[in-house]
Amino acid sequence: MSKIPIKEDFWPDHRQELLLKAALLQGKESIMAWEEWKGGFTTGHNLEKGSLGLLPMLYKNLNAQGIKDPLLKVFNGIYRRTWYKNEILLRNAIPEILSSFDQAGIKVMVLQAAALVRYYRDSGLRSLEDFDVLVPIEIIDQAIQTLGRSGWQIAEGFMPITKLTKYSDHSRRFVHSDHSLIMELHWYAFPERCCRSEDDDLWGSAIKVQVANREVWALNATDKLLYICAYGTRYSMRSSLYWVMDSFTLLKDHQGEIDWQRLLSQAKKRSLNLHLREALNYLEDEFKAPIPEFVMKNINSMKIPDEEMFHYKRNTQKPPFWELPFYTILRGLRLMHRSLR
Repeated sequence: MSKIPIKEDFWPDHRQELLLKAALLQGKESIMAWEEWKGGFTTGHNLEKGSLGLLPMLYKNLNAQGIKDPLLKVFNGIYRRTWYKNEILLRNAIPEILSSFDQAGIKVMVLQAAALVRYYRDSGLRSLEDFDVLVPIEIIDQAIQTLGRSGWQIAEGFMPITKLTKYSDHSRRFVHSDHSLIMELHWYAFPERCCRSEDDDLWGSAIKVQVANREVWALNATDKLLYICAYGTRYSMRSSLYWVMDSFTLLKDHQGEIDWQRLLSQAKKRSLNLHLREALNYLEDEFKAPIPEFVMKNINSMKIPDEEMFHYKRNTQKPPFWELPFYTILRGLRLMHRSLR
């Protein structure tokens, strides 16, 4: 794989990669990765959050392969704790949010972790601590008011939502004093395209899934894969390896649901070719993810516009502290003008 020659913080380091292979692969490759990773691990060792989140999947995968090791008892406890915490969220905080939107007549689409439960088929394998929903831009003010009446507030450190920020940004994080859940309210699915009607095709192809014992809208498998790759391959203060686990699980167990031509066209439309290309190359090279040859050939031979290259480099590196306010204002004015034309 030929990565873009810049420092990218989202790629797993060597030990994280070993853990991913032990948790996701089967047979010899999984066992060898496990033995090497285990050699540098001691009980009580503080794992970074990204690796800690993989331990339930690691336990399940190794246990299914008949591996006997005292550490698996520890990881089983982490799996059970994850399952318990997720079940509490699925029975309390998440239904409360969805009910408040239902009562206000607000159409929402579930994104991120909660929408992945159907792919994992086990609520103990993947933490649901982040709950992301998408609402149409036309009713974003109503959605914010609905959350406010239910006790949700914009998280500390995040700018208020104004007419300008509606066009310069795509989401805000909300917190609640009674819940450990972090909620992300989106009015656009992707930050690259913040203008009216941009997400119409996502809503038009959305599917109904079961979340917290109710039917909700979610991205179809194709758009979900693009969403995972687009958000996984960018700089974030909250380092996470979930994007690798989520995308690999989707590719391995639900490949038949993916419309590859749509995936390519959506990436092109949204200027996400580089994010998709880098993610798919990594998944194929390191995990032998089942991706059709024509897809890899198409995306690797694609000519990337200079503007997209610029935004990719910006997305994948920590921005200077002084850049964000100026960039936000300029981007908001530009996107507002484009949307109102």
